[in-house]
Amino acid sequence: MGCGGSTDSPKAEHGNRRTSIFAKPVVNLEIGENVKLKDSNPRLIFVFGGPGSKKGKMVYNIAQVFGFNTLNVENIILEELAKKIEEPDPSRLTAQVQQLIKAQPELLRLDVVLKWVAKALTEMDKDKTILVDWMPNLKYMQMVSTFVKDCNHEFRFFEDKYPVSFAFYMLISQEKFVKKAVAECAKHPTATPKGKEGAAQTDEADVTRTSKRATLFTNAVKPFIDLFTKTGRLATLDMSTGNADDLWEKVVEFFSELNISFTRKIDNVILFTFTEDDCVKLEIDRYNIDRICIKDLPIDLGQPAEKLIKVFVKLLDTTDPIKKVYNIDCSGTGIQKDTLTEEYKKKIVFQDFGSYELTKFVPLIHPGKVKPTHLKAIASTENELCLFPDDTPIILCHWIVSVMRSARDN
Repeated sequence: MGCGGSTDSPKAEHGNRRTSIFAKPVVNLEIGENVKLKDSNPRLIFVFGGPGSKKGKMVYNIAQVFGFNTLNVENIILEELAKKIEEPDPSRLTAQVQQLIKAQPELLRLDVVLKWVAKALTEMDKDKTILVDWMPNLKYMQMVSTFVKDCNHEFRFFEDKYPVSFAFYMLISQEKFVKKAVAECAKHPTATPKGKEGAAQTDEADVTRTSKRATLFTNAVKPFIDLFTKTGRLATLDMSTGNADDLWEKVVEFFSELNISFTRKIDNVILFTFTEDDCVKLEIDRYNIDRICIKDLPIDLGQPAEKLIKVFVKLLDTTDPIKKVYNIDCSGTGIQKDTLTEEYKKKIVFQDFGSYELTKFVPLIHPGKVKPTHLKAIASTENELCLFPDDTPIILCHWIVSVMRSARDN
């Protein structure tokens, strides 16, 4: 139930949560020898990700955390080609553009698209790093041979003015993508009046379509991936080698190693426990929560409680910044419910605090009822909330939060 010296619960065997924040997932990220941020304005990073890669969410998170801007090439193509339609209808624009490209495929030429991208870049903040989401999701665009082609010549001209630092490829193999689709069909078979035979045929058709979609994307993206591979400017993240949290940690580590700083943290929730009994009462093992056991850190536990707090604050601030929930286990350290001296108590300025259930902030690993347990809650930053067992002296809660703020201010 606690951290050090305890045995793993059966739930932990399924990999639903890491019992220690230091457990490193095995995520495959291959980085080309020339992957780095160029000294150019703006700095461009091309991103690729096919069906099932969750590219959209990943691009959004990267942009939010590191302060990047984004440029979606599919949207640029739709916007530019809409100008060539006599009566563009926003509700039918995708279909109208499809008809236009079918009639005049030469309108979607690679050199023209790059000119449109260059034009869009002139209207963006040149001091920002820009993620260029290059390959359209629309299948009919991926099939145009004047757009999907050997790209060395066109990119050479484009990069004379707008050098691309590198490309980031969120790869999910066709085999694994199709296998996932088959598994989904098995879980949620298609309902049809034709009975089991009809449902099986429908599911088989769904898998076939999925396979064709994956093949189409792989073929479409190949010339561009080849370009960045040949120049050593490709970073490839295998999206099948970890869950969402594992993959995100690897992404944060990768961009951090490029000397890019976080611009903000998002919605951290920190639950403090002080004894083994706290963990038992709160049923910690039932929640999807990352645990940091202070006594297991490679630090001097004999130092003052204030310094111990600053140690884990630094750890939190250099860890995954997207919404995370942590349990800071203070058992066996100098941070206890009776820690404060009268001298410290005089320094605390009281603030409002709330009382909440843990389930409001932390998802359960498995659905089911848990004992209602109230927690004291105090905001330590604009988007970080600290939770404490209800019997924790409120003055201690405020002191811990004030030390955390002080550590960040310094």
